[in-house]
Amino acid sequence: MKKKPLKIILQLAFLVLFFVLLGTNNLKIWLAIFLIGVASAPIIGRIYCGWICPIHTGTMFMTAIKKKFNIKSRVIPNSLRAPWIRYALAALLVVVFVIGEIKGRRIPALAFLFTAGIVITLMYSEVLWHRYLCPYGAFLKVAASKTKRGMVIDKNICKDNGTCKNVCPAEAVVTVDGRNQIDNSECLVCMKCKMNCQENAIFYKRIN
Repeated sequence: MKKKPLKIILQLAFLVLFFVLLGTNNLKIWLAIFLIGVASAPIIGRIYCGWICPIHTGTMFMTAIKKKFNIKSRVIPNSLRAPWIRYALAALLVVVFVIGEIKGRRIPALAFLFTAGIVITLMYSEVLWHRYLCPYGAFLKVAASKTKRGMVIDKNICKDNGTCKNVCPAEAVVTVDGRNQIDNSECLVCMKCKMNCQENAIFYKRIN
């Protein structure tokens, strides 16, 4: 697998920033970062998810630890694959935020969700969190549904061996008419498909 040291450095830097803001009770700054991610998603895709989000960084390292110690993931129950779940969690997140603002009390929703993402990924694959449960992903999916830039598979190069589909942590690689393509509304732009593609057939580029 091809390494992306710059990406890892940026992820770790944002992870440290997240904990600093959490420890100093300045998570409204992180909210601003997230909102910038949502606002930019129609132009550059879900860069926030793959490069900035502390939960993604945490689940990524948890997956690496599981691989190192040969910890198997449980099968994701069909009941947790319901599309409405993450939207319900997103609505609940908004309600919790509004209540916190009204009462003038900090409700550590993001800290709770960070912990939840790690624990869930310990038991299941990253797919459960990224594709079906993450409430932040619900906002970003909608924002990135018509993104102008994203991950694209070059059909002239791709041999459809399925590697990208197997490594995607969000099940964003779908098969249409026997050919693999990327659903950029679900894609985290984590570059995992590109780093694992043996044919170098995947690019981050403008979407026609």
